[in-house]
Amino acid sequence: MSHPATPPSPDRPAHPRAGEPPTARGSAPVADEIRPPAWAVSAARRLDLLEFTTEFGGLLPEVHRRIVKVEVWPTYQEPETGSLHAYMSGNHAVVRALLEIEAEQDRAAYDHVQQAGASFIRLRAVTLPLTPYLTYEMLNYTVRARLGETIEIADLTADRRPLPNPRSFDFLLFDRDAALIHDYGHDGLQVGGWLTRDPAVLARLARNAAALRRRTVPLDAFLAAQPGNRVDPWTGLDMAVHANGAAALQRSHRAPATPAATGSDHTISVADQPAGTAAAPADGPR
Repeated sequence: MSHPATPPSPDRPAHPRAGEPPTARGSAPVADEIRPPAWAVSAARRLDLLEFTTEFGGLLPEVHRRIVKVEVWPTYQEPETGSLHAYMSGNHAVVRALLEIEAEQDRAAYDHVQQAGASFIRLRAVTLPLTPYLTYEMLNYTVRARLGETIEIADLTADRRPLPNPRSFDFLLFDRDAALIHDYGHDGLQVGGWLTRDPAVLARLARNAAALRRRTVPLDAFLAAQPGNRVDPWTGLDMAVHANGAAALQRSHRAPATPAATGSDHTISVADQPAGTAAAPADGPR
């Protein structure tokens, strides 16, 4: 997910706590596969969406080596993201321009990470075929990569297990100091999350991220390998859309720089490259 979602409305039903199975009326509790597991959040501090955003901004200056962001949901709800709305509405000609504007709004965060000599690494788990949201998100990733993100994709289709699940869920690790764990409820709309500095939890999150990274390939390699290669690995645009969107892309605007507010991850405890690839650059803020 690229941006924080708007806070839930007061009449939005509360989600059960992580680690507690939801209960349908008249039925016994069932396993809650899509919520962060209890080991990750039971001792963490609960955050609403505003607090999550504030904590991200507060943790950013503490980073000296690396932010790692793990993303696994196949679809997120982002009601205020203009580029997503345009994409889903079929207005592809303006999507790239809107993505450029939205990315520029996060430039201050990218610059801060780069100036600290740190990197921003995004590990994205997918299953094939990609959802419409993930097809859109690949376009966004090509924009973010040019701002310095190191973006790697792990195809978990062979696992035959839906995402998210108790082992694969969204979180951000800030060096070895802290983690923000996202709460997307049961429908992909972020309603807050958790902050943890528990060394045992951080170590386990780092191991999960390391295991995922061993299965990744660089973004451009993933795009180039898609059936029919309809996605241009350089621009990230569907080739059928590229011609129509060219004029709009040239007119993309610059927006005021404001820090990003959706997450951060933690130092990975393995070598800084996925299997079969060269070392990932260490200059990628998010």
